[in-house]
Amino acid sequence: AFYATVAKKLKGKSVKPEKADILNWFGTRHVASQIDAVIANISSTDTVIADAAIGAAGKIGGEKALAALMAQLKGSRADAAYRALLSFNGGIDKAVTAALNADKSTQICALRLASARHLTAASPMVFALLNAPDAELKAAAYDALPGVMTPSDFATTAQLLEKDGGEHTAQLQAALISSIKGLDDAQKMAVAKPVIAKSKHQALYYPVLAEIGSADAIAEILKGYNGNYKNEAFEALLKVNNPVTIGTLY
Repeated sequence: AFYATVAKKLKGKSVKPEKADILNWFGTRHVASQIDAVIANISSTDTVIADAAIGAAGKIGGEKALAALMAQLKGSRADAAYRALLSFNGGIDKAVTAALNADKSTQICALRLASARHLTAASPMVFALLNAPDAELKAAAYDALPGVMTPSDFATTAQLLEKDGGEHTAQLQAALISSIKGLDDAQKMAVAKPVIAKSKHQALYYPVLAEIGSADAIAEILKGYNGNYKNEAFEALLKVNNPVTIGTLY
């Protein structure tokens, strides 16, 4: 009842700082009963009030808040909505995945969210958008890729890397590294080694092996150093974070 009484001030002619304080307080207290009053202020023409309402909606959470924030991803409050959704009180997977089929502005924000919140469920949509005809949207998809990867995406990404011709090499290598990040060294090599063995451009995977940094990974890099990839292998060895390489480099 007290929250409802306070919420009435949001409909009145209260001065800007007071309304913003109320909205911030509702957010901090997670006042779900007043989510409608909070959402109503998202459309305020005053930036301070609108941003306070957006922040509060993110802290309160719930389906109504999520829908209201997702709707802001294509407007002038997109950045504020993006920040609120980064720490949204609840799951946003389905909403973000659905937004990847929306208008361009929403798609780009949704790609950033999917990557930042590691929404692996969005992986198929992100891969699809790598072929987007719009250059800006395509670039956003490549930027987002590392954040949504799982080990099962390694081989698919490797195929893209082989065909890329250098345009997105660094981003695809980062995606490969990210895809196996949660595995132990032996598991990482179990995923990577068969793919690398079949490749005609093994040096493309040296940054991945350098990131793994195990004795087995170093041995793979040294094959290239003693073979056809001396310079690329040497650069990779310099990036290995393993004392074992001290003797090798010396």
